[in-house]
Parts: sequence; structure tokens; C-alpha cells
Amino acid sequence: MLKRFLCGAALLSLLCGTVSTPAQAEEVYVRNRLFKDAYILGGTTYVPVDSFLRAVDIPWSVDGGKLLIGTGDSPDWTPSSDTFTATRDGSDLSVTGIVRDGRIYVPAKELAEFVNYKVIYNADTGIVDVVQGRLTSAADQKAAQDLAASKKAEKEARDAAWQARLEKAKADRKAKEDAENADADSDDDEEDDAPLAAQGDPDTDVSDTGTQSEDSGDTDAADAGPPPEADLVVLSTTADPNNYTGEVVFRAVLQNQGNARATDVKANLVVIGPDEKEWVSKTIYHGPMAPDARWEITDNYKHRLRDAIPRGNYTVTVTPTFKSEATQEK
Repeated sequence: MLKRFLCGAALLSLLCGTVSTPAQAEEVYVRNRLFKDAYILGGTTYVPVDSFLRAVDIPWSVDGGKLLIGTGDSPDWTPSSDTFTATRDGSDLSVTGIVRDGRIYVPAKELAEFVNYKVIYNADTGIVDVVQGRLTSAADQKAAQDLAASKKAEKEARDAAWQARLEKAKADRKAKEDAENADADSDDDEEDDAPLAAQGDPDTDVSDTGTQSEDSGDTDAADAGPPPEADLVVLSTTADPNNYTGEVVFRAVLQNQGNARATDVKANLVVIGPDEKEWVSKTIYHGPMAPDARWEITDNYKHRLRDAIPRGNYTVTVTPTFKSEATQEK
């Protein structure tokens, strides 16, 4: 019987040994896929038992109060208390976790090592990686840290690119407003000078002055540039399959990177499965989107073959359509 893991007792051990001042985990990856069900408390990362076992493709069954890992049809499981015993290949693990919303969360390190996975925590990047196998050398540890650093660098690059686009859009809007204000000031000066010119020159035709003012207005309108427009951009698409239940979650993130509100917003979602057949084709609707607003699409799909679901890559395509809201003159 392994030593019981008491809730919160591993504040300084975290996920990879002894770390004097562990950084809060920002992202958790299981088998190189983002794991969104993690729960962090007191510097320790907890995971739901069922979600974690699905992520590592290990089935389970329930026998009384015991969780039998490695066999079964992975039934829904609601624990009767925050302590339970897990059994795998003749070994037992007694675990004390945290019950939240009818699910039991256990320390990621405890459960991962029990099913022969390794948890690697990079304090510099705040990323936790759960990988299969045993790390036997410093080179393995460095490779895992390099992978985490690469993931964080990619995230920072995406954030920086988005911030640059945002700053450019703000600068363009300000430049347009400044140009409109300058044109308005120029029009006011011309209106003030027109009566003086007419008084100084008795031959000046008032009707000609009116014509010149109208022509000037046309020029100003042309110089103002095109009206603001919305621009719906697809930032990311993902597919998260569960090979034991046949369930797949498709996600997409869109953002209005234009400088006008988008209306009549909808998106066509098409998914081509690993068998190169069309699995999903639907239109999803959304309300108006202000500039910089994001839209996160989540679509749940269940394959009829369940655990015989085809394995491989998915092609997720999202095509948005929308209208740019016409600007109202104040």
C-alpha cells in the first residue's frame, strides 16, 4: 500500500520534486495536448480522475469503493468521499483528493506516476507536462524543458502579434479622427474668410463662393478615406478526441480585428475526420461583436463506433460571414 497522499500536504513538493518557490502553473499538457480541467490549489496541480485517464487512453471500472484502472468500459463515476483506493496490476494506491461539483480531483503527480507517466514542471515557464515513460537522464529532462519553453515562446509570439495588430488598429483610428478634426477646422477657417473676401472685392460673385465651398466639401469627403470595417479572423482551431468513448470536442477562437462592430455574425464549421470523411457541417450563429471581441466556438461530437473511432488527424475549418455596422454621424 502506497503512502496516503493528504490534501494540501505537498505545497512545496509540487509536481517534480522539491522546489523552494514554485511558480503557479499557467498551462498543463497531457501527452502534448492542452489539458483544460486542471485545478490548482496551494501550488499543487489537481486533475479529475476520469478526465485524466481518458487523456492518457487508459480505461477503468468500479468495484465497490475501488477504482480498477486498466480494464473496463470507463463508466461515469461519482465518489462517495474524498478518499478512495485505486488498483492497477496488483498494486494499490490510497488517495485523498478534493471533491468539486460531483467530481474528485487528485494530485496530478500521484495519479500520473501510478499509471507509469511522468510529470515535468518547468518553473521558468509555468508549464506542466505529463509524458509517457520514465526520464532516465539529464538530457531527457532538458528536452522536456525545451519543449515547454518552445510552447511558451509560441504563445508569447501569438500574443505579441495580436497586441501589434491591436495597437495598429488603434493608431489607424486615431489618425483618421485627427484627419477628420483637421478637415473640420479647415472648413471653419474657409467659412470665416469667405465674407471678408466678398467685402474686399465687389466683383466677387456670392454664387461662385457657394460653389467653391461645395466642391471643397467633396474633396474633404474623399480625403477622409474608407469607412471603418469589421474583420473577423480565425485565431485557432483544435480537435480533442477521446479514443475510449468516441467523443470529440472541436474548438475554434475568432476575433473581430477590425475597427467597426460586426453584425449578422455566423460561422460555417466543417470537420474532416481521420478517415477523410466529412464528420461535421453546420452553421453557428452569434450576436454582434465589437472591435477586439472574441468568440469561442465549442462543438461536441460523438462517433457511432465509440472506442473504435478512427485515429489520426482532423481538419477543422471555420468560415465566418458578417456585416460591418454602418457608422452613425454624431
